[in-house]
Amino acid sequence: MIILQKIILTKSECELISNRILEREEEIKDMGEDLYPSTSPNSLTGRHYCYNLLSYDKDIENLVRPKLIEIFTDLSYSFPISIKCWANTFRQDEGIDLHFHSKHTFLSANIFLSGPTKPGTTYVIDNREVTYENRIGEFTLFLSNMKHKVYPNSSDNIRVSMAMDITLSEKIPNEFILTKCQQYFK
Repeated sequence: MIILQKIILTKSECELISNRILEREEEIKDMGEDLYPSTSPNSLTGRHYCYNLLSYDKDIENLVRPKLIEIFTDLSYSFPISIKCWANTFRQDEGIDLHFHSKHTFLSANIFLSGPTKPGTTYVIDNREVTYENRIGEFTLFLSNMKHKVYPNSSDNIRVSMAMDITLSEKIPNEFILTKCQQYFK
């Protein structure tokens, strides 16, 4: 189930975040092996386990954190909130196969930052695939057991996005902890 779709970042904020991700892509890849089989070999997505983008890059944290606080406050979610955040970069002919993040009850999200907006992100809703064209700066919040995928990028332009797993009212080791007044990284 998709809970919310909302543009939260401006085009210039998305450009800054995309550039930071691409500048640091090789550095992040050097942190560990690609352990995710549903993307291309040597993917940034496959390093989701070994870094948290919100704690790894203060420029990104400073742009995204206040937007997340506003969203979760508007949704009346309780704080603290644990967030695991990573980046995805899909070059020509790269995408991610149909997958879900967890059968457990927590949330997932993505923010589309740059690249081709079509075909977009595909979600399985009521046992059928529904594709939403991406919009720059759009935050999509959904249940973590919702299947979704990104068809291979047919463009020369790199598709850049952020992905998140979110646990409400729980402090989880090694995750970015979002509070209304400050952040912690335990």
